[in-house]
Amino acid sequence: MEYKEIENHYHDLGLLTEHGTDKPGTVYPPHIHEMTYLYTLTGSLSIRIRDGDWQTLQAGDEFIIQKDELHEAKVGEDGWEYVAAWSE
Repeated sequence: MEYKEIENHYHDLGLLTEHGTDKPGTVYPPHIHEMTYLYTLTGSLSIRIRDGDWQTLQAGDEFIIQKDELHEAKVGEDGWEYVAAWSE
């Protein structure tokens, strides 16, 4: 799917969105924030909740991070293009 279709879907749910890209190897250290939907358009992102197992998101995967859920992530070797969505 193209990012506009995904953005429109999230907007229909009343969510704010961001379309972005990250360079290969980008690291997100452990952090928390509001409930967030992550939709992978291209590339990959490996994500870990608390001290759990790493999960790899590929194109077409949606992942929901709950509010205040400690998580960390790293971008795969092909970079990562995504749509993130959250409520106001």
